[in-house]
Amino acid sequence: MALRKILVDQKTAAEMLSISTAKFREIAPVEPVNMPKTEKLKLYLVRELDEWAEGLKNSPGKTRGRGLRHGGDSEAQGT
Repeated sequence: MALRKILVDQKTAAEMLSISTAKFREIAPVEPVNMPKTEKLKLYLVRELDEWAEGLKNSPGKTRGRGLRHGGDSEAQGT
């Protein structure tokens, strides 16, 4: 049985979405997970990336400022 990753680094997250890491930092509304002793390493929940990407089908243009918080909440975050 193949294991599915739960957390991915920023480079992998961008690759999963077929965008550059610079574009990911610019538009992605997902926040990195706060992992102890990994301040420099930004890890993202694959589930949140999937939810955001699926939501783009129904809401094109939804980027930073609105989106997912930890726990999958899709309320506005404010800018």
